[in-house]
Amino acid sequence: MARRTAPLLLALIVSLLCGAPASAAVAVEPPAPDGHAQAATPAGPLLHGEAAASAKRDLLWATVNVCDTFESPDAMGIRASMPGNGRRQRMYMRFSAQWWSGPRQQWLDVHNARSPWVYVGSARHRARQAGYSFDFATPSVGYAYLLRGAVQYQWRSRRRTTRVRRSGYRIARERTLLTTTGVRRVRGSDPKGTSRAMCAVANLPL
Repeated sequence: MARRTAPLLLALIVSLLCGAPASAAVAVEPPAPDGHAQAATPAGPLLHGEAAASAKRDLLWATVNVCDTFESPDAMGIRASMPGNGRRQRMYMRFSAQWWSGPRQQWLDVHNARSPWVYVGSARHRARQAGYSFDFATPSVGYAYLLRGAVQYQWRSRRRTTRVRRSGYRIARERTLLTTTGVRRVRGSDPKGTSRAMCAVANLPL
C-alpha cells in the first residue's frame, strides 16, 4: 500500500469540513490503536532562579511529526515541547488522538487513544521535548482516518504531608494544546522537518 502525502490530507480537510464526501477516500472512525512513546530529547541547559522561559510561546507547542510513512505505516506521531521555569518542579505530558466526524461536524476522541502521563524532566531545564505515536489498523480500501493530536501539560510541585511523613506532588500549572503546523526544530520527524496540524491515514484504491 503506497504512502499518502499532503494533497490527500488537503483534499480530506476541504471536503469534510465543508460537509461533502471526499473524492479520494471516505473518512471514518478509527478503531482503538496501539501506542508507544517516542524518545525524549537530551536534557538542555539549566535555568537559574525565577527564569521567564515559561512565558516564551515558542517553547510550548504540539505538532504531528509522523503521518503514515514508509517507516511508520498507518501511524500518527505527536511531538510536543514544554518550557521549564527554573523551579524544582517535575514536567509531565499526556498525548491523545482525535478524529474528524463528517456527519457530526466535530472532532471526537479516538477510543482508547490516550497515553499514560509521560515524565519529561525537571522544570529547571529550559525546555524538554517528548512524543507519542499511535499505530492504527489499516483502513478498508477507499476509507481514511482524519486525525489530529491533543497534548496535556502539567508542572508538578513537591507537596509534603507532615502528619504521615510522606511527600507527593501537586499540580502547580497545567495547559492543553492541539497540534499545529509549521513548528521548527521538531525532533524525531519522519521525514525530517515534518510538522502538521492534522494527519490522514488512508487506503486508496489502486
